[in-house]
Amino acid sequence: MSSAISFEKNLNKQIRKIAKKHMEHIIALCDDKTLSQDKAIHQIRRRFKKLRALAHLMENDLPKSFFKKQNRIFKECAHSFSAARDQKVLGDMYHKIVQKYNLDEQTYNQILQAIRSSKPPLDANQSFLNIKKRLQENLKTVKYYKLKKNTKAHFLSCLKKTHQKTDKLRKIAIDKKIDSYFHEWRKWLNYYGYQLSLIDKNRFQTRAKDLKALAHILGDIHDITVFKEFLRTLNNPLSKEFETFLDEEQGLLKNEALKIGEDIFNDGSSAEKEQ
Repeated sequence: MSSAISFEKNLNKQIRKIAKKHMEHIIALCDDKTLSQDKAIHQIRRRFKKLRALAHLMENDLPKSFFKKQNRIFKECAHSFSAARDQKVLGDMYHKIVQKYNLDEQTYNQILQAIRSSKPPLDANQSFLNIKKRLQENLKTVKYYKLKKNTKAHFLSCLKKTHQKTDKLRKIAIDKKIDSYFHEWRKWLNYYGYQLSLIDKNRFQTRAKDLKALAHILGDIHDITVFKEFLRTLNNPLSKEFETFLDEEQGLLKNEALKIGEDIFNDGSSAEKEQ
């Protein structure tokens, strides 16, 4: 089923249909025994990001308490898999470092063992059950998903707000150059990318591709942050040496992200202008 919005049809009905589809898909993923645990978790987290993007699109139209509750549910459900996600990030980053950095085998083995024992085993089945229960209950609230003005112009004005917020966070990242600000920029970039895809995937294919490439780089920056935080928990004299190396790698990625961001957000065009 296509998730593209048609401005010729009732927008609120389409938005509710999309929200319901994502929730039902997550519920189905929690029961899907054909998928590996890692793949199911990855797909579930992606769906929650899309639900949060949809909620943020209507943030100024929904009652404040209702928006906060929806956003909290989606955030908490996705967060239940954060330990598993971080564990995978640490493993992936470890292998990237092995390819670029020279250390003795004993040190590598010590770090690898620390990664493997860094998190308690995930009780995925319990998390799946909790998510199913919360979303099955939350499906009743889909009827409250609606824009104040059921018009194309209003929809595009909501999209414009996300564009402006994302660009503001980009500028803050330029100014601060701190990991947490790049992470916040990345979250809103993903929101904007998904909201943009709701209009016309073919028409904005190039822009969506650029946004995806930028989000991937910002994701790598965040993964290095996760790895640096892990290194600080180790009793290893090489931790600071590693962190210096990671800072340099991260600096290169930040510069690349800022360059691509400049090209995207200063090209004088946006979806709401092109409509």
